Amino acid sequence: MAPYVLDWSNGYPSDLKGYVGAVRYIGSPGHAKNLTKPEVAQWRAQGVPLSFVHEQDAGWMLGGHSRGQSAGLAVHKDAVELGLTPRGVFAACDFKPSAAQMPLVLACLKGFGEILGHDVASIYGSASVLNAAHAAGLLPHGGWQIVAWSYVNGKLVVSPHAVLLQHTQQITLHGVKCDLNTINAKDWRQSPAPSGATPVPPAPAPIPKRHYYPHRFAYTPR
Repeated sequence: MAPYVLDWSNGYPSDLKGYVGAVRYIGSPGHAKNLTKPEVAQWRAQGVPLSFVHEQDAGWMLGGHSRGQSAGLAVHKDAVELGLTPRGVFAACDFKPSAAQMPLVLACLKGFGEILGHDVASIYGSASVLNAAHAAGLLPHGGWQIVAWSYVNGKLVVSPHAVLLQHTQQITLHGVKCDLNTINAKDWRQSPAPSGATPVPPAPAPIPKRHYYPHRFAYTPR
């Protein structure tokens, strides 16, 4: 088996034979990139491990704390609808923030974690984003690094906190363009959990009653 996890943004392959698992979009129902119930059923039947990512517009994390909370609520609601209890959801910071922008990105991640639980909320971004999130105490289980934003003076910098590393090259699998991700840790926040890892995350922080959605529907492939 190739030591890669795949991700993609449109449609989905009919199987992932030869690959370890996938990271899939959640929290944007109706969007072409978002998980659907039929796709969840397919991966569950095939025993494919999944982790999850949430993205809005490219600079959405500059919305800070309140944007992170609203995103967490959207993910939470969608997970319930799909019958999932994610162990990890990466907030996608798909740009290279400046030093002035980094506090907003971290505030967004903090708000995201206040809804989903800080053991569940993680981040996708450059090496500098992962390092800053770890230094702020917001990355207890590592993050997902994107190579494209991680070059400094022409040299690739890899964060020691990257559990997945997304490469720039793509493959086409059953007609679907997919990104390749190297696995840097046994636990890349996938469901079901690998042996020795905590299978069920702690309960998230209290959600305001007007936003409450019943949860705890586990993703468990047969």
